[in-house]
Amino acid sequence: MASTAVRRVGKSVVDWAAFKERVPQNQIDPFRVLKQRSDIYVNRVNKYPESLPKIDFTFYRNALGALPMIDQFEKSYSSIEVPYPKDKDNVIKALEEQEKLSAEKREQFKKEMVEKTKISQYVLDNIHLVPPPEEMNIEMYYYFFPERAIDPENRPTVFPHTKSAQPDGNEGNVIHNSELHALSSFEKTSS
Repeated sequence: MASTAVRRVGKSVVDWAAFKERVPQNQIDPFRVLKQRSDIYVNRVNKYPESLPKIDFTFYRNALGALPMIDQFEKSYSSIEVPYPKDKDNVIKALEEQEKLSAEKREQFKKEMVEKTKISQYVLDNIHLVPPPEEMNIEMYYYFFPERAIDPENRPTVFPHTKSAQPDGNEGNVIHNSELHALSSFEKTSS
């Protein structure tokens, strides 16, 4: 019978304790509902026997006599085999491949976030070295933020050095409007 191929639902493939640790506080109630529905489903499936019930054909032979129909029923019943559902569209393999791809993407994302965290931590550790804006002039700004400095030799831009004024979409070293406003306020405070 196919019961050897069928795994009982009693052993859950979901690690509910680990799942609960990952659930945010505002999602605890929906998580409990999901867990309860899962338990109801598992209990409903497990109340049925794993294999077909045994029929006592000798009882029927003794009660009805030696009818050939009883032998035919016994033969038919013992040859019944419920086929295990087959994955015709190969969905399981596609899901496994998708899971592997997701794991690779997740690892790549983790690496990127670790790098960004290191950069952010470096900035936070050294932010106290930058003077406050009211004490900074344009030269100091370019010293502390060289990527924002106007460099006509290496990164030429067209006046007024904004993104919309650059030909061919070449940003070069474009100063955005918010930075332009900040720079003008720096120049006013430094003079």
